[in-house]
Amino acid sequence: MQLIRAEFRDITFIYDCLKLLRGDVVFSESELKEFLVSQAYFESKSSDNEILVGWENGIRRGILSCSRFNIPRYLGQGVELEEVIVAEEAQGLGFGSAMIESFFQLVEHDPVIRRVIVKTDDLDRAGGLYKKYFSETDYSTFSKRVNDL
Repeated sequence: MQLIRAEFRDITFIYDCLKLLRGDVVFSESELKEFLVSQAYFESKSSDNEILVGWENGIRRGILSCSRFNIPRYLGQGVELEEVIVAEEAQGLGFGSAMIESFFQLVEHDPVIRRVIVKTDDLDRAGGLYKKYFSETDYSTFSKRVNDL
């Protein structure tokens, strides 16, 4: 599995993957395009926020989005996997595992990365995948939604 930084040409694929997760959050493909362009997702070679496209045998299989954050107490940074989404037609074939394994290979070469985290409320499907690669913690997550679509 190759993880390649998303390009402008990947917007439709990204949109189709996000439709699998977005639930009641409704937006159009053109709104996604406008958002990604306004946030410079396709301009910078190094970014605190990335969307990576998983490719296998020349076919897009899914996306992985991530955000970096500073961890001063460890003199480094962490990465949160925001979404790991396998395209609908490729689900159940091991591509989620392949994307996570490829992601770990990428971040292991970055000496400033100290921790990778992922959160989910889908303990059955996503949780089963994440338990293969991550330690489950006793931390509580607190969140507040603001500025909903």
